[in-house]
Amino acid sequence: MAVPTLNELLPEFLSQLQDGQTYKMSTLIQTITDHLRLSDDDRHIVLKTGEPLIANRLWWINTHCYHAKLIERPNRGEVRLTPKGQQVLRERIPLTMTWIRQQPEHILWRMGTKGSRHQSKADPAEELHNDSSDKTPLEILESSYREVRKTLAEDLLDRVRASSFEAFERLVIKLLVAMGYGGGFEDEAARVVGRVGDNGIDGVINQDPLGLDVVYVQAKRWDDTVGEPVVRDFVGSLVGKHANKGVLLTTSTFSEKALQFADKLGQKVILIDGERLVDLMIQYKVGVSEVTRYVVYRVDGDFFDAL
Repeated sequence: MAVPTLNELLPEFLSQLQDGQTYKMSTLIQTITDHLRLSDDDRHIVLKTGEPLIANRLWWINTHCYHAKLIERPNRGEVRLTPKGQQVLRERIPLTMTWIRQQPEHILWRMGTKGSRHQSKADPAEELHNDSSDKTPLEILESSYREVRKTLAEDLLDRVRASSFEAFERLVIKLLVAMGYGGGFEDEAARVVGRVGDNGIDGVINQDPLGLDVVYVQAKRWDDTVGEPVVRDFVGSLVGKHANKGVLLTTSTFSEKALQFADKLGQKVILIDGERLVDLMIQYKVGVSEVTRYVVYRVDGDFFDAL
């Protein structure tokens, strides 16, 4: 048999979780592969990335089921059914990827409303209609790329939030250096200083060899919203350092009052929330690595006109 499609794998994926136990994805992939009795040839079909096709499809089912609230992820690489997932199996609902994408939670995820700085105002019904409309191959490619990047950003933010406070402080320094601050020389121009009694400063980046132009950094690996008092305290730390440049980063979000306060400051204070943080990490290739790339060509009319 050929490697099953997403629609064929979806019921199998959820049925393997019906006992309500927590499973590692690696174990689940092996169990499903064995249960389907895939041939050695099918097991070894790989994508351009080198990832087995069956594993890739099951991971994408994981992603879609997670955003449809059918499964939850207790720990990294683990899955189990949610009450909604258990109910779906009990009711023997015919499961397809179309049904998954029709779930309100999945639609909201695709619209980017949850935890997004720029909330979509699109109508869910319109979103569903657009999703099922005919698309050109390039439109499908671009849509797939956006979905892959969105999932990467979510996974990356989860990984950052799971890091220690000290590791997060080191991460933000590496990111700022990768962005060009400190001349790109981490050891010489940037350092982590976060410790007890650091007066709210976690890192220092010298913008010139003599340290005449300094950027101070504060890193908040928080789950709760960062409010105005935190920003105000950071500004006080800058004043104590006679500094006028600072970057405050968090894995969560900033309150509206915090954003408004920062906008009115005499000092230049940049606030970077979790969503923007991972966007910058992807853009500057910090904590991520390239897997593969696809180049799309077109006929060069100018070449032929010049013949």
